[in-house]
Amino acid sequence: MISFNSFFKIFNIYISFMKKTIVNKYKKKSRTQNQSGGRKRRKSLKKKKTNKRKWSMKYKKSINCKKPKGFSQKQYCKFGRKKKGGVKNWREIIINSSYDKLKTIIGKLNTIDTENNSITKTTKFGYMALIKYNQLNPLDDIYKGFKTQALNLINESRTGTPIVGVDYDIEDFYGQFQPIPPPPTPPPPMPPLYRQPAIDYTIIDQ
Repeated sequence: MISFNSFFKIFNIYISFMKKTIVNKYKKKSRTQNQSGGRKRRKSLKKKKTNKRKWSMKYKKSINCKKPKGFSQKQYCKFGRKKKGGVKNWREIIINSSYDKLKTIIGKLNTIDTENNSITKTTKFGYMALIKYNQLNPLDDIYKGFKTQALNLINESRTGTPIVGVDYDIEDFYGQFQPIPPPPTPPPPMPPLYRQPAIDYTIIDQ
């Protein structure tokens, strides 16, 4: 016969063994559930990212912030370009820059064919930079040619494909390309006020 103490020891060993097996099974199940849940979440996040549509740079450049179309374009013109530093005040930069810096600006704002020394595409401020450069350095014949070529492209754009930022409805069309705006016309002179002639009150002795 087995004594009570020995039976009690065997029973405790069995219970501890069963506890370990149950706990291990529970841990394995929880790990598999967490892994499957994480994979599902990652897949859902990937799907959400692919569903978002982003504007291309070509579309962003084509937006005219003077006349935006729709709510999204208005919000982009108000906040989007300012956050990314987008639209620079090129007029002030061109006015305050020297002719060495103007060369880099001309290269940025115009597409120059270096083999043929010709301009294939220009912008509003690219032509403005060429005008300013020719004012500072009028003896440079290469940039004189660039200026005439850019002017021809702008004249062609009035009937063909328009250039972004150019206002075609303004009366002084070529005035918008001048780096320094013309001074405002002074007001007409005021007419002179009417003054009565001074009366002489001196008494003449007869």
